[in-house]
Amino acid sequence: MVVNEAYVEGDKSMLDLFLDGFWLGEGTQGLVNHILIVATDPVSYNRGKFLRLHCYRLETEGVDFAEEKMYMSEDYLKMVWRKIQFLGNVLKRGYNFIFTVCLIGCKET
Repeated sequence: MVVNEAYVEGDKSMLDLFLDGFWLGEGTQGLVNHILIVATDPVSYNRGKFLRLHCYRLETEGVDFAEEKMYMSEDYLKMVWRKIQFLGNVLKRGYNFIFTVCLIGCKET
């Protein structure tokens, strides 16, 4: 799961809601040990370590991922390409990943 400060702040953060599914599910608690939190800023990295999760600090020279990036801006595209490079490295090492998107504030139609 790729997270930044926005995903880990608050009383019941998006990260907390994500992890609740593993704690509340039947026979899913052990899967938490197989999750890698990819943190794009120090706040999210520290939160993941505090929760005793496997964390990796994804950094890109000259870009601050802690702040929101406007869609298709130069920094947004750098962020997207950095994530793609990271996922490519995961595959090259023989690991797998599940890619999902969390849309906040979407309504069913």
